[in-house]
Amino acid sequence: ELDRELRSIEDDTRNSMNVIRHFLAGKEIQYCLPGMLAEKLKDDLRFLRDGVELQVTLETAPDDLDLPKAVEQDIYLVLREGLMNIVRHSHASHADITLKQTRTEIRGTLTDDGVGFDPTDAKRDHGVGLSSMRGRIEKHGGELQIQSSPGRGAKISFTLPLEEKGAGAQNAA
Repeated sequence: ELDRELRSIEDDTRNSMNVIRHFLAGKEIQYCLPGMLAEKLKDDLRFLRDGVELQVTLETAPDDLDLPKAVEQDIYLVLREGLMNIVRHSHASHADITLKQTRTEIRGTLTDDGVGFDPTDAKRDHGVGLSSMRGRIEKHGGELQIQSSPGRGAKISFTLPLEEKGAGAQNAA
């Protein structure tokens, strides 16, 4: 009986480790459905809490973000890449995500309490994480900023312009 229980625990541990490896490798990304950014992030945050014991808080204003599909998808991928970087490199125990939408823009931040890094070294790094994040934001006319220093955690923030609802129809008239 004990032997069977130990094998079951070992199998569960292996399966969990495989799921975590896939997440960290960016494999099997499940894209978020339109209008579901906050819910998809909450699913990922539960996974991080349960799988790697990283506590992440999410704050959105308004509660129901109303973003164009392409913008929503790229924001999800930027935040997911940032979370993967935190898990891989920062040794953080806590992170915060804030998304605030107005009629004309969306602002987002991802901060962590990890070991931090020198952003000038990151620019010379051969990895593609930060550059792909920047590219996703800039393709929508936005700007991504990185603030960090060794021993002080990191903050990644972005601002993306949004077309006001009805502005396209008014401009066409």
